[in-house]
Amino acid sequence: MKFNYGILILFILNTIVQYFLNDWWLIAITSFFAVFAFNISKKTFIVGFVGIILSWLAMILFIEIPTNFIVSKTMSNLFPLYGNALLFYIITLFIGGIVGGLSAICANMVRKLIFNSKK
Repeated sequence: MKFNYGILILFILNTIVQYFLNDWWLIAITSFFAVFAFNISKKTFIVGFVGIILSWLAMILFIEIPTNFIVSKTMSNLFPLYGNALLFYIITLFIGGIVGGLSAICANMVRKLIFNSKK
């Protein structure tokens, strides 16, 4: 059950942070904080990966639907994607998910290091 709550907590936390601060690297901080603070110890990589992907997908849809996907089409033309916005989304979400998942693993290891060393 902590697995589902972890994804939900990370989704809400990261969506709020991304909406107001809008820096991509904050996904690592929010993923680390969510896993560390709420003691999510099972499947931490998947919690970070899925939570960040869902959050970024929500932000993409929130920003792109009103603008008729102009930004993503333009950005996909800068890379060798030949204007394929869907492929651009998949690559972007995958990279964000990897960063979030690795940050979640780091948070779990730091939590184990801090709280298991006192025993």
